This record gives sequence, C-alpha cells and structure tokens, in this order.
Amino acid sequence: MDTAESSQLNQFKQRIEENYAYLRGILQPGYVYHSSPAFDKAFLKAGKFCIANGITPEEYAYGLMHSLEHDRKHCFYPSLFGSNTANEAVAQYKLEKAVSFNDLYECQKSLLVLQMTKLGKTAKKVLSDPRLQFHAWFRILATAKPDYDVINLYSDTARKEMTPELIAFLKEQNLDVNRII
Repeated sequence: MDTAESSQLNQFKQRIEENYAYLRGILQPGYVYHSSPAFDKAFLKAGKFCIANGITPEEYAYGLMHSLEHDRKHCFYPSLFGSNTANEAVAQYKLEKAVSFNDLYECQKSLLVLQMTKLGKTAKKVLSDPRLQFHAWFRILATAKPDYDVINLYSDTARKEMTPELIAFLKEQNLDVNRII
C-alpha cells in the first residue's frame, strides 16, 4: 500500500471512528468512546471496505446502525465494524436508502424555490429559518453572492457537515466552498 492509499485509509478509519462515537452517543446518552487496538483494527477493516466499494465513512456508520433492528441497537459496537455481516448490511443500505449528493442538492434547491415562489419569501428569510430542513452547507452556498448573516448563523454546523466527498461534489457544481472551509 503506497503512502496516498495509507493516508486515505487512515482518514476513513478516523471518520468511521468519529461517526461511531457520535452515533453511539445518540443511542446511549453519556457514552464516552475509548479507543483500543481491537477497535482500530475493526475500523481499518471497515475503511478498506469503504474504499473498495465507494462508500463514505458516514454512510458506513449510519448504514450499519440502521441495519440493526430496534431491539438490537444495543449491539452497535466497534467489534461489528468490518465484519462480513456489517459489510453486507452497509452495501444493502447504500443500495436502498442512501441519497446521492446530486439528488439531495436538487431537493434542497426545489424546497428553496417552492418557499420563494409559492410563499413569496426572500431567499434570506428562507435560508435563515431554522425550522426549514436545509443542510447548513446549502444555506450558505445557495445564493450567488455570500449572505454574511446566513454564513454567521450556520458556518459552524456547515463545517461539521463537510466531508471530502461533499466538498468534491460542491466544487463540481462550481459552488464557492471557501464560504465554509
């Protein structure tokens, strides 16, 4: 494995680990994650699977958690990551439930247009409304010119939403990701 592949694998492992700790904290409030060599090995195996199958670390962690039936959510442990059972469940999740960045972006744009045309709201009013279900990155990037009030409201959340895959997609759309990162 060359240095670039090793670096990517370590990044994926770290992102899977961070997503695991976050999701476990949701399932078990007050949970504090502590790393171990066995957990590192499991997250590395999951990272290799992600790279080989074009799955983001976020999709892996969410897919695995959602694959567990309600009464089995307590089984969401690092030792499950990278196993054949987990990999199959994640691949199925990606196939059936994961939404592409393009579909998500188009849906967000449609919601914005709907709010503006049907309800007569301004873009600033719509994008500033926390009750509307926009991703923070979309709120910041939806306008041609930066709206610094919206940026100030949502920049911290938007930075947390950014992944290398999302950044690449947004750049393909010629959006100014420098407003966020």
